[in-house]
Amino acid sequence: MENQRTSKQNKRLHQLLQQGDLMEQKADIIGWVTADRTKKSSELTVKECNRVIRYLERYVENYLKSTEPQDLRADRMRKKIIAIAKHEMGWSMDDIDAFCEKRGYCHQKLMEYTYKELPQLVTQFEEVYSSWLAQQLSEFEAGRIKD
Repeated sequence: MENQRTSKQNKRLHQLLQQGDLMEQKADIIGWVTADRTKKSSELTVKECNRVIRYLERYVENYLKSTEPQDLRADRMRKKIIAIAKHEMGWSMDDIDAFCEKRGYCHQKLMEYTYKELPQLVTQFEEVYSSWLAQQLSEFEAGRIKD
């Protein structure tokens, strides 16, 4: 039989089960990964335990994102727009607010958009950014042709 899982793996496994609120499903998850060879974490091999840990890491990452408060998710979307506008396009916050008020689909300042409104604004802004990039490329190519 292959090597049994390590104590470090066992600690990580149980940490992830706790974070994902999955302790009650532990036996089912282990059975699924081991094709029902066992349902006990103490009987996992190193490879099997690594598979369970990888699965749980992906699950917990998505679980934590879905339970994150809406205001934090809204803030993340606003920061995405700000990062693109300021750092890529050279806009100021006044420029961003002017865009949002004039061309944003709700016609209000960035910080006034709600969590439910922001995904559409992010999509709209990504389209503006794509157009801006295409324009930059076109201007760059035109400059090279003139040389």
